[in-house]
Amino acid sequence: MLDSGVIKKIIYGFLTLFFCLLVFFICLEIWSEPQSITPVTYSVKEAHLCAFENKKWIKKDLFSIGEQIYLCVDISFNIPNDESHFQVYILNERNWSKKEPVFEDSIIFTESKKYIPIQYDLVPGKYSIEVLHIRQILIELPFEVIGEKSK
Repeated sequence: MLDSGVIKKIIYGFLTLFFCLLVFFICLEIWSEPQSITPVTYSVKEAHLCAFENKKWIKKDLFSIGEQIYLCVDISFNIPNDESHFQVYILNERNWSKKEPVFEDSIIFTESKKYIPIQYDLVPGKYSIEVLHIRQILIELPFEVIGEKSK
């Protein structure tokens, strides 16, 4: 059987090894090269509301009830093939000053995603669509929805 002196030496040996490894990893973390994080920057080249009619995209600001509304955006990022989350809000003219949206969604924008559907049925009236990144308004587009078929 092992006596208490041998057991103490084994325990002290393990504790010494543990603290040496701990100090080694702390020093390794402190002296290692910091990872550079490149912030994502973006540039909105063009933005407008549009609809797909007669097999082509048409810029519009007047829509009829039930018509599919698209946000057509040409955006570029400093990092190729990157994507970023943006908040989309639709405000009607009664709530412009209160900033209470009738619709809000989080949309992922990419350089290849040019036509973003707005999945919400709007009643006739005047509206504004706002696209925000963090708290900065990037795009603000007024539009109108009418009761009959728009031309």
